[in-house]
Amino acid sequence: MTAGASPDDAAPRPSAPWHLWMMGVVGLLLYAIAARDLVETARMSQTYFAEMGYGPAQVEYFTDYPVALRALWAVQVLSGIVAAVLLMLRRRWAAPAGLVAVVAQLVMLAATFGAMDRWQALGPRLALTDLIITAWMIGFWLYARHHRRLGVLR
Repeated sequence: MTAGASPDDAAPRPSAPWHLWMMGVVGLLLYAIAARDLVETARMSQTYFAEMGYGPAQVEYFTDYPVALRALWAVQVLSGIVAAVLLMLRRRWAAPAGLVAVVAQLVMLAATFGAMDRWQALGPRLALTDLIITAWMIGFWLYARHHRRLGVLR
Protein backbone atom coordinates (compact mmCIF):
# COMPACT_ATOMS: atom_id res chain seq x y z
CA MET A 1 0.00 0.00 0.00
CA THR A 2 1.33 3.44 -0.87
CA ALA A 3 1.87 6.20 1.66
CA GLY A 4 -1.37 8.05 2.39
CA ALA A 5 -3.57 5.34 0.91
CA SER A 6 -6.37 3.99 3.05
CA PRO A 7 -7.16 0.27 3.38
CA ASP A 8 -10.35 0.94 1.36
CA ASP A 9 -8.22 2.03 -1.60
CA ALA A 10 -6.55 -1.39 -1.73
CA ALA A 11 -9.84 -3.28 -2.10
CA PRO A 12 -11.24 -3.62 -5.61
CA ARG A 13 -14.02 -1.13 -6.24
CA PRO A 14 -17.39 -2.58 -7.24
CA SER A 15 -18.47 -1.59 -10.73
CA ALA A 16 -20.88 1.29 -11.09
CA PRO A 17 -24.47 0.17 -11.71
CA TRP A 18 -26.33 1.64 -14.69
CA HIS A 19 -28.64 3.57 -12.37
CA LEU A 20 -25.68 5.52 -10.96
CA TRP A 21 -25.26 7.15 -14.36
CA MET A 22 -29.00 7.72 -14.62
CA MET A 23 -29.06 9.45 -11.23
CA GLY A 24 -26.11 11.62 -12.20
CA VAL A 25 -27.58 12.67 -15.54
CA VAL A 26 -31.04 13.34 -14.06
CA GLY A 27 -29.36 15.35 -11.30
CA LEU A 28 -27.44 17.43 -13.82
CA LEU A 29 -30.60 18.08 -15.83
CA LEU A 30 -32.63 19.10 -12.78
CA TYR A 31 -29.89 21.37 -11.49
CA ALA A 32 -29.40 22.88 -14.97
CA ILE A 33 -33.10 23.83 -14.90
CA ALA A 34 -32.66 25.20 -11.37
CA ALA A 35 -29.60 27.20 -12.45
CA ARG A 36 -31.52 28.76 -15.32
CA ASP A 37 -34.41 29.55 -12.99
CA LEU A 38 -32.03 31.17 -10.52
CA VAL A 39 -30.28 33.29 -13.16
CA GLU A 40 -33.45 34.35 -14.96
CA THR A 41 -35.28 35.33 -11.79
CA ALA A 42 -32.22 37.23 -10.54
CA ARG A 43 -32.16 39.10 -13.86
CA MET A 44 -35.91 39.68 -13.53
CA SER A 45 -36.28 38.47 -17.11
CA GLN A 46 -39.76 39.39 -18.27
CA THR A 47 -39.37 36.98 -21.19
CA TYR A 48 -38.65 34.13 -18.78
CA PHE A 49 -41.55 35.09 -16.52
CA ALA A 50 -43.88 35.10 -19.52
CA GLU A 51 -42.47 31.74 -20.66
CA MET A 52 -43.19 30.33 -17.20
CA GLY A 53 -46.71 31.76 -17.24
CA TYR A 54 -46.05 34.03 -14.25
CA GLY A 55 -48.46 36.86 -13.66
CA PRO A 56 -47.92 40.09 -11.73
CA ALA A 57 -48.17 38.36 -8.32
CA GLN A 58 -45.39 35.88 -9.19
CA VAL A 59 -43.15 38.61 -10.64
CA GLU A 60 -43.69 40.67 -7.47
CA TYR A 61 -42.74 37.63 -5.37
CA PHE A 62 -39.35 37.42 -7.09
CA THR A 63 -38.92 41.21 -7.03
CA ASP A 64 -38.90 41.11 -3.24
CA TYR A 65 -36.80 37.94 -2.97
CA PRO A 66 -34.21 38.47 -0.19
CA VAL A 67 -30.53 38.46 -1.14
CA ALA A 68 -29.77 35.89 1.59
CA LEU A 69 -32.30 33.45 0.13
CA ARG A 70 -30.97 34.03 -3.38
CA ALA A 71 -27.47 33.22 -2.05
CA LEU A 72 -28.82 30.08 -0.36
CA TRP A 73 -30.52 29.15 -3.63
CA ALA A 74 -27.15 29.50 -5.39
CA VAL A 75 -25.52 27.26 -2.77
CA GLN A 76 -28.27 24.69 -3.29
CA VAL A 77 -27.89 24.70 -7.08
CA LEU A 78 -24.08 24.67 -7.12
CA SER A 79 -23.77 21.94 -4.50
CA GLY A 80 -26.33 19.89 -6.41
CA ILE A 81 -24.40 20.23 -9.65
CA VAL A 82 -21.18 19.30 -7.85
CA ALA A 83 -22.92 16.30 -6.23
CA ALA A 84 -24.17 15.01 -9.59
CA VAL A 85 -20.74 15.39 -11.22
CA LEU A 86 -19.00 13.75 -8.25
CA LEU A 87 -21.47 10.86 -8.37
CA MET A 88 -20.65 10.20 -12.01
CA LEU A 89 -16.94 10.49 -11.23
CA ARG A 90 -17.61 7.98 -8.44
CA ARG A 91 -16.21 10.22 -5.73
CA ARG A 92 -17.24 9.83 -2.10
CA TRP A 93 -17.83 13.57 -1.73
CA ALA A 94 -21.02 13.23 -3.80
CA ALA A 95 -22.95 12.35 -0.63
CA PRO A 96 -21.82 15.36 1.46
CA ALA A 97 -22.37 17.70 -1.51
CA GLY A 98 -25.86 16.24 -1.93
CA LEU A 99 -26.52 16.80 1.78
CA VAL A 100 -25.51 20.46 1.46
CA ALA A 101 -28.02 20.82 -1.40
CA VAL A 102 -30.76 19.15 0.66
CA VAL A 103 -30.15 21.29 3.75
CA ALA A 104 -30.10 24.47 1.65
CA GLN A 105 -33.34 23.42 -0.05
CA LEU A 106 -35.07 22.64 3.25
CA VAL A 107 -34.04 25.98 4.75
CA MET A 108 -35.22 27.77 1.62
CA LEU A 109 -38.56 25.99 1.66
CA ALA A 110 -39.09 26.71 5.35
CA ALA A 111 -38.29 30.39 4.79
CA THR A 112 -40.30 30.84 1.60
CA PHE A 113 -43.35 28.84 2.68
CA GLY A 114 -43.26 30.22 6.21
CA ALA A 115 -42.25 33.85 5.81
CA MET A 116 -42.94 34.63 2.15
CA ASP A 117 -46.18 32.66 1.62
CA ARG A 118 -44.80 30.77 -1.37
CA TRP A 119 -47.92 28.61 -1.69
CA GLN A 120 -50.15 31.67 -2.10
CA ALA A 121 -47.73 33.61 -4.32
CA LEU A 122 -46.79 30.85 -6.76
CA GLY A 123 -49.78 28.55 -6.48
CA PRO A 124 -50.12 24.89 -5.59
CA ARG A 125 -48.62 23.51 -8.84
CA LEU A 126 -45.22 25.15 -8.28
CA ALA A 127 -45.32 24.52 -4.54
CA LEU A 128 -45.97 20.82 -5.10
CA THR A 129 -43.24 20.72 -7.75
CA ASP A 130 -40.84 22.13 -5.13
CA LEU A 131 -41.85 19.39 -2.70
CA ILE A 132 -41.42 16.64 -5.32
CA ILE A 133 -37.98 17.97 -6.27
CA THR A 134 -37.03 18.11 -2.58
CA ALA A 135 -38.04 14.45 -2.20
CA TRP A 136 -35.89 13.61 -5.23
CA MET A 137 -32.95 15.54 -3.72
CA ILE A 138 -33.26 13.58 -0.48
CA GLY A 139 -33.39 10.38 -2.49
CA PHE A 140 -30.27 11.42 -4.42
CA TRP A 141 -28.40 12.13 -1.20
CA LEU A 142 -29.45 8.77 0.30
CA TYR A 143 -28.50 7.03 -2.95
CA ALA A 144 -25.02 8.60 -2.95
CA ARG A 145 -24.57 7.81 0.74
CA HIS A 146 -25.59 4.18 0.16
CA HIS A 147 -23.16 3.76 -2.75
CA ARG A 148 -20.42 5.40 -0.73
CA ARG A 149 -20.96 2.77 1.96
CA LEU A 150 -20.91 0.00 -0.65
CA GLY A 151 -17.52 1.25 -1.84
CA VAL A 152 -18.75 2.24 -5.32
CA LEU A 153 -17.78 5.83 -4.50
CA ARG A 154 -14.27 6.54 -3.25
